[in-house]
Amino acid sequence: MPGTRPARWLTPVALLMASAHAAALPATTRVYHGACARTLPDLVYELTSAIDNQDVNRLAAHYHWPGLAGSTANATMDRLDAMAARPLLDLRITTVDIAPPPDPGDPFALPDVRLVPTGLRVEQLDGERGPPVTTRLSLHRHVGCWWVRL
Repeated sequence: MPGTRPARWLTPVALLMASAHAAALPATTRVYHGACARTLPDLVYELTSAIDNQDVNRLAAHYHWPGLAGSTANATMDRLDAMAARPLLDLRITTVDIAPPPDPGDPFALPDVRLVPTGLRVEQLDGERGPPVTTRLSLHRHVGCWWVRL
């Protein structure tokens, strides 16, 4: 029936409430499901596990939902569901180099380059033998946790 969601979906509001509750836990507390990712390696692990287990709800639990509603949220869940259904090849953090301006007083000083995380690149197969599909997710820090957005 058009406009209905699969029964295995949790609503984005329920996921947001569970994520906000998890974010209020002390940083040393680690909850298997429903906890927010306090570090980027935790986020990569959770997303990798969600995709490997084809668990769209676990994948959606790490999505940054504020500002999405109605048909936009449903379309996002459709995209996450498609992501969860495809076999994972690779999931990597993408970065950008940030260098402060050079010191004009020292022409031989080497810049202190920092790698700043900007997103995640997810490589998946499209079907069993199809060509790879690349999905880029942006990273967001909110309430002390890392979240992704399409």
